[in-house]
Amino acid sequence: MQLKMKKSILSLFGLLIISQLYAATFKVQPYLIYPNNNQQMTLLWKTDSKPKSTTVQWGTTESYGKKATKVTEFGKSQYKFNITGLKPGTRYYYKVTVDGQEESGFFNSAPEADVSKVTFYALGDTRYGLTKTQYTEPLAKVMLKNIDSDIKNNNTFCLHTGDWGSIGSEFFSRQQPTLQYITSRIPIMGTKGNHDGDSFGQFYPYVGTDKNGTGIHAFEYGPAFIVSCRSAKPGTDHYKWIENQLQSTTKKIKIILIHHPGWCAYAPKNSGSTKGMQALFAKNGVSLVITGHAHIYSRSMVDGIPHITIGSGSPIREIDPDLPKVTVAESSCNYMRIDINGDELSTSTYRLKGTLIETFRIKVPVVSTYSEDDESASKKTKKSKKSKKSKKNKK
Repeated sequence: MQLKMKKSILSLFGLLIISQLYAATFKVQPYLIYPNNNQQMTLLWKTDSKPKSTTVQWGTTESYGKKATKVTEFGKSQYKFNITGLKPGTRYYYKVTVDGQEESGFFNSAPEADVSKVTFYALGDTRYGLTKTQYTEPLAKVMLKNIDSDIKNNNTFCLHTGDWGSIGSEFFSRQQPTLQYITSRIPIMGTKGNHDGDSFGQFYPYVGTDKNGTGIHAFEYGPAFIVSCRSAKPGTDHYKWIENQLQSTTKKIKIILIHHPGWCAYAPKNSGSTKGMQALFAKNGVSLVITGHAHIYSRSMVDGIPHITIGSGSPIREIDPDLPKVTVAESSCNYMRIDINGDELSTSTYRLKGTLIETFRIKVPVVSTYSEDDESASKKTKKSKKSKKSKKNKK
C-alpha cells in the first residue's frame, strides 16, 4: 500500500515537473496602450510559447474582483486584453497569469473629458539604450522620480517620438527594469521612426489609417488632442487625414507628434517634408509640435508655434544654435514633462542628471502669426531657385 502511494506521489511529482518544463513564461511583461476611451485600457504581453491557460484580473484594490480567461492573440505568442467599464480618473490594479506565472501592475484611468488640468510625458529615440551609452534606463529612473512626486496627477501617459530601438530585445529588455515598470503603469503612445521596422507594429498595434502598427493614430486625453503622424505632402491621403483630425476635434489644445523635425538645432536631411506641413498646423490651431530624430534638445518658434525636439537615447549630437528659428538648444539626453492647466500649456525638459534645461509656457489656443502671403513668398522663392538651377544645368 505504501509502495503504491510512493509511486503515485512520484508520478504526480513527475507530471508537475513536466508541466513546469512546458509551461509558457513571460517574454515581455504586461504593458499598456490607451485606446482613446476614458473607460478602457488595453493590456498587452508576450510569452515564449503558447500558454495552456491565461487569466486577467483587475479592480480598484489589489484584491481585484473582476476576472477574464479569454484574451486576443494578435501575433506569435503575443496577447492583448481590453479592460472596459472603468471609472474615469481612478486607480486600477491588474494581474495577468499565464500557466501559473503572475505579473501585476496598476494604472490610472484617463480623466473625465472636461477636466482642465493634466500632466503627461515625452521620450524619444531610445535606441542604443543598452548597447552603447546606456542612457535609457538611467533616464527612466529620473523620469520615474518625477512621476512619483505627484503620483495621483502624473500617472497618466507618455508620448514617444519614434526610433524605439529593437523593441523586443532592447526597449522591453529585463536589463531595463525601471523602463519596464513605467510601461506597466503608463501607456506609451508613440509614432514610428525611420529606424523602426516591423517590430514596432508587432508590439504597439495602434489603430491607424491604413493598418495597425504604423504609428498613425489620434486620441483625446482630458483637455488635449494628440495627433501622432508622419510627414506628408499636401494633397496626399495622409495629409488630408491629419487635416480632418485637427478640424474635427473640439479640443482647443492640439499637439502634433512626429518623428522628423522641421526646425531644430541639428539639420537632418529629411526635415523639408515636416516644414511643408507648417501651413496645415498654423491654419488648424496646433499648440505644440513634438519631434525627435536629432538626439538633442531644441526649441524653435515658427509662426508663434513651438516646435520642440527631444532625444532620450544615443548618440547625442552636436547642436548648431544658429540654424533658422532656433531659440534654445542643448546637446544632452533628455525627457519632457507637459503640464496643461486651463489656458496655459508648459513644457519642462530635464537632463539625465534630473536638472532642468528649461520650462517654456504658452497661452492656448496659440495665436499663430502665420500669413498666406508668407507662404506665397516662400513658394515664389523656391520656384526662383529651381529656375536658376535649371538655367545653370542647361548651360
